[in-house]
Amino acid sequence: MATKPAATPPELDPAYAGLTLDDLRDLRRELGEEESRVSYWRRILQARIDLLTRGATDGDLVQRLTAVLAQSGAVHRRLANLSVRPASDLEPLPDLHALWTRLVDPSDEAAVEAFVAELQRAEADLSAMRREIHVRLDEATAQLIARYRQDPTLALTALPDIGLRQPLG
Repeated sequence: MATKPAATPPELDPAYAGLTLDDLRDLRRELGEEESRVSYWRRILQARIDLLTRGATDGDLVQRLTAVLAQSGAVHRRLANLSVRPASDLEPLPDLHALWTRLVDPSDEAAVEAFVAELQRAEADLSAMRREIHVRLDEATAQLIARYRQDPTLALTALPDIGLRQPLG
């Protein structure tokens, strides 16, 4: 069995030099929260697309959507994150609430088709945003790792202080 070559350790990137360790951690946390919001809304739009393309009527929309979303173990956490706000310089999410609440006559095939196309464009935009967030998360993580490799004691500062720390030196 062939072994995978060891990954090259991340290097410090001068672009992140102006960020403190806490700033980097905050950036990762904010990006993680934004990724959760984007993923949640992607799932909502995908569910709406699925319901429209399968001919769901408005009467059973909530019941069917609940079943679709129940497949996700993180739904209960994400339900509390319906506020849509940008993280730092990421573009804000589109007006997803308006897309979600829009009613379309299921017997009007042209209207349904146009609405599905609009939902698919919004889902594609969210997918692109999610990819960008993942790139930034990877970069921030790499910078944290590079700093921890440079000074391993910095990793200890990520742990909660439970009164056991002693001054170094």
